[in-house]
Amino acid sequence: MAKHNLMKRIAILGTIIFGLSVTFAWSAEPDHFRQYRYPADGFEVAFPQKPLEFRTNRGPDHGHVNSYQAVVINPVSQYSVFISHSPKRVFEDAAIDAYLEGIVRGLTTASDQAVLKYTKRTKFLGFPAIEYQYTHKIEGVPVIGRGIVLLVDGEHIRLSQIYPTDDSNAENNFKKFAGSFRLMSIDGALSKQRFDDRARSISFSAPDGWKPGIPKFAQVVAIFANPGGHSITVLDSGTPAYVCDNYKLEMQATQGIQSNGETSARGRTVTWLKSTAHNAAAGIRMTSIHYCVNTMKGAVIMIGAAPEQTFFRSETMFRSAATSMVVRK
Repeated sequence: MAKHNLMKRIAILGTIIFGLSVTFAWSAEPDHFRQYRYPADGFEVAFPQKPLEFRTNRGPDHGHVNSYQAVVINPVSQYSVFISHSPKRVFEDAAIDAYLEGIVRGLTTASDQAVLKYTKRTKFLGFPAIEYQYTHKIEGVPVIGRGIVLLVDGEHIRLSQIYPTDDSNAENNFKKFAGSFRLMSIDGALSKQRFDDRARSISFSAPDGWKPGIPKFAQVVAIFANPGGHSITVLDSGTPAYVCDNYKLEMQATQGIQSNGETSARGRTVTWLKSTAHNAAAGIRMTSIHYCVNTMKGAVIMIGAAPEQTFFRSETMFRSAATSMVVRK
């Protein structure tokens, strides 16, 4: 019921925007696509008109949807990207197919006189996806709705085009629109409330909205994660003789190192390492970046980890969290 109501609200919103397009007379030639970047939601795409941005709240248990919608004339058409943010994610293969098909069913159910033309399971940017097309009416005018829904870290992203049935350029315009879509690193804000372990003199800011976990070992200072399986873990060796070189040797022996180097943060030298290893428990490959600082009481390490395919989405936030870390001398 919650999903149906969400789709209905989104469909109504699209109808209002589409219906007002002539009133506002937003004019743009269909082939004048320009790339727009949205670091907070981690994507870029080409729209034929500067899009309006909306946020649809779904309640505390269901998160929210950010939408980016551009309406043009010559002829009237609408291009949209919907980014879902939900605490509940879908990861199992069987559930993914049902979930994606449910999104399309919700769209047609919420539309006037909708007739589904086709759905096709596919891959989009390497992620499970479904393409769809259906006819319906907006204020009595026959239109076609088409799009792609993909699942990234258990959450869906939808690219949508709505256009008149006689638009001969629609196919090419959709290819330009969908073909320009790229996922990028999310440049999300850090939490204003810092984690502070005064006993060990370690503090840092986790990405905003990431939830704290419960450490199971004494060396684990803190764990924060998002629903997509991206996490930050801070370790304190607590042994003066254990330094970053020791940690680097352990990493080389157990996981291997893709790349490594040094950087500076808050006047301290930080050793960083990047590696990828198979997680047998989860059945996926995980990429991680490790930031290590030497102290008089032993090395302190921050680890940012995520599924290999989407690690790049959190890499900027991992770096920001590491830069925010303040540790003892």
